[in-house]
Amino acid sequence: MARNAVKVLQDKGNTAHVLIKGTSTATINALRRVSMSEVPILAIEELGIYENNGVLFDEFLGHRLGLIPIKMDAKGYRLGDKVKFSLDATGPGTVYSSEIKFNDAVVDVLDKKILLTKLKADQRIRIEGEAVVGIGKDHAKYQPCVIGFRALPTFTINDTIDANTMQKIAASCPVKIIEVKGKKLSITQEADCTLCGACEEVGGSQNIQVDADDTGFILMMESTGALSTKEILHTACEIISTKADEFMEQIKEGL
Repeated sequence: MARNAVKVLQDKGNTAHVLIKGTSTATINALRRVSMSEVPILAIEELGIYENNGVLFDEFLGHRLGLIPIKMDAKGYRLGDKVKFSLDATGPGTVYSSEIKFNDAVVDVLDKKILLTKLKADQRIRIEGEAVVGIGKDHAKYQPCVIGFRALPTFTINDTIDANTMQKIAASCPVKIIEVKGKKLSITQEADCTLCGACEEVGGSQNIQVDADDTGFILMMESTGALSTKEILHTACEIISTKADEFMEQIKEGL
């Protein structure tokens, strides 16, 4: 792999693992923070509860509505934009998120089976309000993903390790990425290494060393589904680029 490279290791559903080489801890952490706190998504914010004689208080019901993930068109909505919704349900029965109706066809709840409340025969809830595009640093309900990173490992292996020690080193690896091929140790998937140090402990640091690469990282993220992992990362990169340009302009004006 090139010194500067981005490689998708896993992209399944709402989760993704991305290998990024040729960067710094500060840069990768900036990407992590911006992805969680500054990428805008929709969430229910403003409510008008016209009728609610069910078991849940207005505040509880509003809190549950606010935390429901909402799918939106990332290109069609910007920070502060609003979309109206309504919820009208009469008992007896269970009220699910599927009963929330938006006035924009491209906006909808992600999971139709989120339980909101239960109503008896003589109970009803009737709510109208707006979902607003916001960012995670203002409220947790606007956080589009959880994301973390770990350093990419680098291996230094002695060429003169005896066969018995090589077998012990290979057997000690909890993620099974060390193999004996011929008369040498081989690393099959370095990105899967957890830097646990078991191989060093068994084989001795004179035979194998595992260090953290300060220029290579594995980014691990899980989206709520409001935006895809790709959309979140692309938007975060655009935000960082805009911030950098603004900072450069401020420097030029100040000098």
